[in-house]
Amino acid sequence: MQAAETRMILIVGADADLMAWAASSLFRAGHIPVLGHWYSPLAATDAARGDDGVYEIDDPIGPRLLTRCDAVLRVDGEAPEADLLVNTARARGIRVFDNLDDALAG
Repeated sequence: MQAAETRMILIVGADADLMAWAASSLFRAGHIPVLGHWYSPLAATDAARGDDGVYEIDDPIGPRLLTRCDAVLRVDGEAPEADLLVNTARARGIRVFDNLDDALAG
């Protein structure tokens, strides 16, 4: 079944397998799932290192993706970074789903 409205949904949490399963489910329902760790290969590039040699990709990727997404899906698992993104999303008025069924229902 195709979604009535296609949404780009940032999936955050601690369990990579659960996040991938959620992404697959959202995609099959007609949405565009996004996971920050899909961009982790960028961290290995020279462009990711700042002048002081510290990697600059991991920290800003979640907030950058958040500015482009219509909603956030928070999957189970302890993840302070995910909680921070959820709080930021709510502060910006971005819809946050706490479970996959709600995200699929819209």
